[in-house]
Amino acid sequence: MARSASDATRFTSTTPHAATKPKPVSRNPGPPGETPHQRVKRLRAAADKARDAQISTFDKFLLRGRVWADKAHRFTAISLIGLTFIAGGVTVYALGDMMVYNRKKRAEFYAEQKFKYAMALENAQTAAASGTATESQIEFLNREKEREQKVKIAEEAKKKAPGAWKKGKDWLFSGLKKEEEGDDVGTSERRLGYEALSEEDDNLGERESDVLRAIEEKKMAIQNKAKSAFEAEKERQRNGGPLDRIGTDGEEQKPKSGGWTSFMIRK
Repeated sequence: MARSASDATRFTSTTPHAATKPKPVSRNPGPPGETPHQRVKRLRAAADKARDAQISTFDKFLLRGRVWADKAHRFTAISLIGLTFIAGGVTVYALGDMMVYNRKKRAEFYAEQKFKYAMALENAQTAAASGTATESQIEFLNREKEREQKVKIAEEAKKKAPGAWKKGKDWLFSGLKKEEEGDDVGTSERRLGYEALSEEDDNLGERESDVLRAIEEKKMAIQNKAKSAFEAEKERQRNGGPLDRIGTDGEEQKPKSGGWTSFMIRK
């Protein structure tokens, strides 16, 4: 279908004409002599006021509460961190002071015990010299002598013991020494050392051997006594007691029956 010229698109000019009336622009002029900075500040305050007018009272309360909650949270966190550092410092100080006090009291206790021991030893020696020592004081002096002997022996053994360098050297060259001198040398040296140690231990172990011998004798006596009691009980169970033997004694005195022909000779 053919289209007419009236149906065609018409292009109209949009440029303003001289007869067009300008649109009125609503402006809020500020006070005279207002600077651009003051004007921006005034307009921003007006915009904030218009925006706040649209916020309800509950929303305003929430906003203010959020600010105070943030401040309270910050104060609490800083307080906890500060208290943690303070508690750590107090703990370290208390621990150090306790360790120092403990060492001080321990040193005082050891000094006091050492003084008491020295006084008791001096009193025992004085009493032994004057002949009025008791049994406990004599035993105390004997223990002190034994302790001194053990300490002296330990010190001598420590002095005679080879050092770390000599031990390492002997360990490194022990195989070479055995190959050069033979196994008999080491065996003889070991035997001589054992004999020397045995001679030293004879005097120290004499009293211990006496005590062990007495314990063994007492143990053997107890075992013999228990064995004899066990044998007697076993014999009593085999034969029975006096009540068990009442009926058996009468039966043993009766004559034995002669079988089925005994009625012929029975009176």
